[in-house]
Amino acid sequence: KLPYSIGVSSPEAQMRRLADFSFMLQDWDTAQTMYHSVKKEYSSDRAWKQLAGAQEMLAATMFIQDSMDTNRTDYYRYFDAAIMTYLSKCNSPLYAIRATLMATEMLLGKAKFKDASNAFIRLTGDESDLRSALLLEQTAGCFLRMPPPKP
Repeated sequence: KLPYSIGVSSPEAQMRRLADFSFMLQDWDTAQTMYHSVKKEYSSDRAWKQLAGAQEMLAATMFIQDSMDTNRTDYYRYFDAAIMTYLSKCNSPLYAIRATLMATEMLLGKAKFKDASNAFIRLTGDESDLRSALLLEQTAGCFLRMPPPKP
């Protein structure tokens, strides 16, 4: 439970809405700035689910903005932070799975198969055998798409 309720008219919610509108209008610079700002606000307010959501959108914005540079994956650290927040502070494994699926699709789009497989493996566990099996299947797909090691 959050220490307080974030209302729709709160400054944080208004900033998040501005960031979302900027994202929809493809104003990536404004969206990135707003998501970064609201991320700091949610962190200081200990609003963990909102923080993780802002981190996800910040990562997505950075990915889209930097889509021309195929080697850049610094956006993944925000996905990683969101996943860890969902798991450790929110106790929301389904949100963590959602963030992982979005992150791995972006990694696979840039042919980062090893990083994607590591993200899938990290979420396998004892909580759900079916979910773990599906994640391991996705990991196997990543391994199949990796180039063979050079001798």
